[in-house]
Amino acid sequence: MKRVLAVLTLVLAALAVAGANPAFADSQLVIRSVDTTKFPQVVISTQLNGPATNLADVHLRENGQFVNGFNAVPLGRTNTPVGIVLVVDTSGSMNQNGKLEQAKAAARQFVSSKQPNDQIALVSFNTQPRVLVNFTTDPGALLNGINGLAATGETALWDAVSQSVALFADHPSLQPNVVVLSDGADTVSKTSFDAARSAAQTAHA
Repeated sequence: MKRVLAVLTLVLAALAVAGANPAFADSQLVIRSVDTTKFPQVVISTQLNGPATNLADVHLRENGQFVNGFNAVPLGRTNTPVGIVLVVDTSGSMNQNGKLEQAKAAARQFVSSKQPNDQIALVSFNTQPRVLVNFTTDPGALLNGINGLAATGETALWDAVSQSVALFADHPSLQPNVVVLSDGADTVSKTSFDAARSAAQTAHA
């Protein structure tokens, strides 16, 4: 456990070092998961919210001392399969000002730009969420689902987030991500914001 905590400290220290670099000025480092199954080798998945940076700018320290020999690798260059739930708001308000068509266009572009091995699920929501397409690498199935979206009803945003995160329970090998396309606030969810956020954090999404 002490070693795991030390590794976590290393990652947090990387943010402190990065903060001295102007490229990181508006960035935030988030630890998404820690894998100790091959201890003492530890794999930490992080997310840098902010401008892209050069991996050469990443430094680690343990007990104040710089550590050599670690590997910082972009997720796309690893063997970790990426899972993404694409969540699209189809409530009645999305009929206004062409919002739904804009969301569908953005969703199509997102699917068209995915990597071959990325697995994407499609969820729509209005008064309640619906899983239209479960995880697949087939862009055709996803595009068919997107093209069929129509807007009506209320906005169960937090129910949709919670159900989307739950999809990863049957796919533990996927690195979880949830992308939401919506125009407004929740109106009818049985799930609270705090519960939806907690579910996402538990799934490291």
